[in-house]
Amino acid sequence: RRGKGGVPAGDDLSVVVEQIVDCWGSAPIFIDAAMVRGVPYLGTNSRAVEHFFEALAFAGVQAIPVTRPGQAPSFQSSIREAARMAGHGIALRVPLVNLRTPSRGRELHELVAHLGMEPGRLDVIVEYGLVSEEAPSFSYICHRLPDLRGWRTFTALAGSFPPDLMGLRVGEHEVQREEWKRWAAEITSPSGL
Repeated sequence: RRGKGGVPAGDDLSVVVEQIVDCWGSAPIFIDAAMVRGVPYLGTNSRAVEHFFEALAFAGVQAIPVTRPGQAPSFQSSIREAARMAGHGIALRVPLVNLRTPSRGRELHELVAHLGMEPGRLDVIVEYGLVSEEAPSFSYICHRLPDLRGWRTFTALAGSFPPDLMGLRVGEHEVQREEWKRWAAEITSPSGL
């Protein structure tokens, strides 16, 4: 909602919270605060992230703040405080590239320690990206992620998309779901994941 001249209205925070409640209800929801922290309705207050999650909690939304390795310590502290206040844990988005570094376990353990959460209160989301023939297997991800069984949940996000849309006419087209085929093949193989 915009006020005069396209400037956000002063009560935009309540509008956004109301929209989340209307569309999502009280079920748990991951909210990536890095995607909204610079939005004008959060204001310039250094505690903007905490205020946002406080408003969601007051409205009965089970908001789970999301963060990722490499964010500024001040942002990680804001996520820690928002999670402490909301009481629903934290989700960690881990890009695949982070699992390919020698320091992968140390980085995650340091982040978890800074966030002050037990692994059982954390949801891990590995951002696999687009799947190609050269992409590592899902079992590779599982073996590179420290303490896999200790996290509250584990999710691998992956997708398939053609390199370009050249040669496709306007309309609907089926795309081979390479990530789904690879996942299904791995979980049904004798060695499994």
